[in-house]
Amino acid sequence: MTISDFVKVLLECCRNTYHKEAFQEQTEYIVWHEVSYRSMYADNIRALEPAIIAVDLFTKHEFSEIPARIKQAFREYEIAYKGPEVIYIPEMGVTQYAYTVELI
Repeated sequence: MTISDFVKVLLECCRNTYHKEAFQEQTEYIVWHEVSYRSMYADNIRALEPAIIAVDLFTKHEFSEIPARIKQAFREYEIAYKGPEVIYIPEMGVTQYAYTVELI
């Protein structure tokens, strides 16, 4: 899956999806960014280059539906992920759902 295809999956989950940072969003939004790339070799030839992507959902809703949408989309598109780690940020009044995704 390409990064462009992955962004389309995120947009299916939440139309307020941004690369690296978001400004002045009020209720719910996703911010994603590339963390690293790995190389996987077979017979001394680079066979795969998975991208490691951080995906953070920020929400002011106590019972947001977006984490379930993200989980369903990751399963449907067979996207490997860890998380979410759930963090409340009192200064912003939001809950952050932090995922780490590996795209191949």
